[in-house]
Amino acid sequence: MVRERYTEIIRQVAVNVSGSTIDSVRRKDITRTGFRVYSDGLIGTAGAIGIFDEPMLWEKAEKALERGVEYPFGLSPERRQSLDSTRIQLQAGEFLEEAEALVEGLIGMAPGLLFTNKVLLSVYRRSLHNDLGLDLENVYDELSVDLMFKQKGSSGILDGFLIPSSMARYDRSLLLEEYGSFCEAFSTPVDLPEGRKLPVMLTRENWSMPLRKLYTDLSGLSIGSGASLLSGRIGEKVFSEGLTLLQCSDPKRGCGPFFDMEGVVNEGFTLPLVDEGVVRTAFTDKRTAERFGLPLTGAAGGAFDGVPCLSLPGLVPDSSDRTASELLRGDPGVLIVFAAGGEFKPDGAFATPVQLAMLHDGSRLLGRLPELRVSSHLFRIFGDDFRGVSCDSASALTDDGFMIFDADVERA
Repeated sequence: MVRERYTEIIRQVAVNVSGSTIDSVRRKDITRTGFRVYSDGLIGTAGAIGIFDEPMLWEKAEKALERGVEYPFGLSPERRQSLDSTRIQLQAGEFLEEAEALVEGLIGMAPGLLFTNKVLLSVYRRSLHNDLGLDLENVYDELSVDLMFKQKGSSGILDGFLIPSSMARYDRSLLLEEYGSFCEAFSTPVDLPEGRKLPVMLTRENWSMPLRKLYTDLSGLSIGSGASLLSGRIGEKVFSEGLTLLQCSDPKRGCGPFFDMEGVVNEGFTLPLVDEGVVRTAFTDKRTAERFGLPLTGAAGGAFDGVPCLSLPGLVPDSSDRTASELLRGDPGVLIVFAAGGEFKPDGAFATPVQLAMLHDGSRLLGRLPELRVSSHLFRIFGDDFRGVSCDSASALTDDGFMIFDADVERA
């Protein structure tokens, strides 16, 4: 019998903003502990939130073996690794002062806008230990400025979101400078450039818009069962040579922790699922890998007190060696800020309304575009129409570039 314990400690401070005024501060301090017992190809689990009676929970996990939940997979062996991947490193008191100063700065530079929602600082500590010598621990943090805004007098619920919202480092002066440029561009209406097909630009906040279809179709379960558009195409060049898509668990890239719920750690915390357009593998946990004869990629997730299962990993497109200006090749770019209501069809066709977009020249924002409709297809977005991910960052406070591809763009 082998015992394994998973622990996650989450500490959060949320500054809630309403009508450009801080109206409350919420603190959260949560400890969740999961207990797993493995014996004769079976798994039993138990868990607790907060303070717990450890002997009682081990007993409960052992008792759960009687349910007959199969887990006939090799456990992750001895490996000891502990990382502190914190990037922001603000204490709670400092964070509150910074959040207050940030909101005051926004009011001063954009008096015609009302800001709402929250600014959130989260610190995570996750660990996984078992009797075989596995001993993994990762501490990492996230700072999110999740502020929506609307113009005073606007009849709408909201007019947009501030970007960047997640950052790799924090500098209030730089952030206010970027938000100032953003708000100035929002206040400057511009016309949509001529031509139906235009380069579309996405910051990391919106990468999920085109990637969500790949989350479905690169799943080991989907590929292995034949339900994916990529089933039977592993080893084939399907996409543009400019697309290298990484399964990423690097906390420094906002994809922590560095291990999955089964204790799998990938070299360099990344693994290419698509390499220069060639589909190399699907993402898998141990169960899916064994069931379909696929490589194990360490994509297990699940509830802290449950059986590990296949979950969505971090997907990060690798950057090119060209800047956003070089990728645009002199064309004006349509930077999507806020798009809700879009979807992919099963055959890969895609369309979405765009509630807020900006015109961008690769170096700066030029103004606010009218509401738009963008349409394309999965194999066009990441195929012949894919220009790449810029090597220069979309913000001085992030490490991620612009994803750029051509698409059909028209006024809504």
